[in-house]
Amino acid sequence: MVDYAKANPTQLSNSSSGIGTVSHLALEEFKRRAGIQSLHVPYSGSVAGLTDVIAGNLTMALETASAVRPHAESGKLRVIAVGSAKRLGGVYKDIPTFIEQGYKDFTAATWMMFIYPQGTPKSEINTSYAAQMKVMSTPEVEQKLLFLGCLPRTSSSTAEANQYLQKEYINWGEIVARNQVVKI
Repeated sequence: MVDYAKANPTQLSNSSSGIGTVSHLALEEFKRRAGIQSLHVPYSGSVAGLTDVIAGNLTMALETASAVRPHAESGKLRVIAVGSAKRLGGVYKDIPTFIEQGYKDFTAATWMMFIYPQGTPKSEINTSYAAQMKVMSTPEVEQKLLFLGCLPRTSSSTAEANQYLQKEYINWGEIVARNQVVKI
């Protein structure tokens, strides 16, 4: 795909689930690193953009594993890379990561995290955290997440989760600045 994009710099177009979303920012960063161009077409969510890629109206997308999964399973979309640091499971088990394909340190993974309003009592946060860790440590939950194309990851403490959130904020802010992403 990268070779084709370099040979045909005005021929590619890509969907995203909206301006400033992971699908938008990650693909802009990938295009910058790969030295390719592509017309960005933002949508409100994943469905319409993936529908246009399937229909051939756009050439590519970088979307969440869960949004792509049914289309990959049906053969309507061909997955050529995953944005996680390690390979995923299920339909993605044989798909190499961007890192494996030579894009050093390139990851584009979405994550889910419980966050609480300022002032939430520490005891409530700790109780919720303990319950989450209990559920996340069960083999059934881990296997289901892997099947869906998720890499289960938990933090060793609420402080570690907060540090991760701060690093992500900095990382995506740098990607926005580097790629001169502006809201239209």
